[in-house]
Amino acid sequence: MVVLVCAWITAAAGAVAAMDASRIVTAEAQWIAKGGYTLVVTPSRLDEESVTLDAARCDRLSTITGVAGSFAVSATGSTLAPTSAPGAATTLFAVTPGIYDFFGMPPPQESTEIIAPARAAERPGLVDGEQTWLVSSIADDWSDTSRFPARIRLLDSPILGEDISGSYLAPEGALTEATACYVATDAAHLAAVIDLLPGALASPTSPAVAEPRVPTGSYGVLGFSAAYDQRVSRWAWAGAAAVLLLLWALLQRLRRQRLAVYATFGAGPRSRLVMQVSEWSTLSLPGCALGTFLAITGSVAAGADPATVVLQAPVHALAGWLAATTGVIALGLWPIGTLLDNLKDRT
Repeated sequence: MVVLVCAWITAAAGAVAAMDASRIVTAEAQWIAKGGYTLVVTPSRLDEESVTLDAARCDRLSTITGVAGSFAVSATGSTLAPTSAPGAATTLFAVTPGIYDFFGMPPPQESTEIIAPARAAERPGLVDGEQTWLVSSIADDWSDTSRFPARIRLLDSPILGEDISGSYLAPEGALTEATACYVATDAAHLAAVIDLLPGALASPTSPAVAEPRVPTGSYGVLGFSAAYDQRVSRWAWAGAAAVLLLLWALLQRLRRQRLAVYATFGAGPRSRLVMQVSEWSTLSLPGCALGTFLAITGSVAAGADPATVVLQAPVHALAGWLAATTGVIALGLWPIGTLLDNLKDRT
C-alpha cells in the first residue's frame, strides 16, 4: 500500500512539473522556429527607391561572432511562372548565396536554381528537385518574356516574411544592392547583434534599421526565461515531500505501540532510527521509481516534450524523496517512551 501511495504522489508531482515546463519550452521552440532570433535589416528611408543596402556586406555578416547566418533580398521587378502553369506567375526576388547556409541547405549542383517557398510552390504544384522550364516577364508584361530551365529547391520555413514567402527566390552571387537583409543570431548575442547591425549596414545617405522578424517572445505577460524560472510547478517536489512525510508520520503514529515495545526491550534511539529509515527506504524507493516511470510515460503520451519530461520528472522525484527522507530521519529521532511510559500517560 505504501509503495502505491508513493508511486502516485511521485507521479503526480513529476507530471505536473514536466507538463508545465514542457508547455513553456514548446512555446519558445515554436517562437524560435518562426524567426524569434532572426532580425530583418532595412534602410530607414524606404520612401526613396534609390536607398538600398550593400548586399555583399550583408552576406559577409555571417563571419561575425554571434551571427549564425545572413542573406540579402532584392526585388527584381519581374515575375516568374512554370511553363506548365503560366497562370501561376508570382514575384521574383534575388537573394545572395548566404541563404543556403542560413537555412542549412546544401549548395546547388546546377548553375541555375530557383528557390520556391512552400506557399509559392503550392499553387503550380512544384516538387523539390524537379527540373522545369520557367517563364520570366517584366512586371507582368508578357510581350517581353524569356524561357529558361532551372532546378526547383523547395523551402518550407516560417522565417520568411510575408512579402517573400509567396515569391520565387533566385540566388545571385553578383547581387550588389538589397532592399532587406535577414540575419540569424541566438539568445546570447541578440542584444549585441541588434546594436551592431545599423552601423554595419548603413549607407552614406541612410542609416539601417534592425527589427525582430517576429514580435518579442513571451509566455503570458512574462518572457520565456522569466516564465520558466517563476513557474509554481517548480516546487512540485516540495509538495510531494510534504504529503509523503505527513502520511509517514500518520503511519508511525498508528504504530506507536510497536515502537514502544522496541524501546521497552532495549532498542536504543539509533537502532530504532535505523529500522525506520530502512523500512522507509524499502517501501518508498520502489514507489518513487514506479511514480517516475508513470510520470514520464503519462506526460509523453499527453504530448509533452520528451526531452523536458525526462529531465523534469526524475529531478522532482529525487528531490521529493530526499526531502521526505530528511523528514523521516527527523521523525526517527523523536523520543519514544516505553510501554510503561505509555501506561502512565493514559492514567
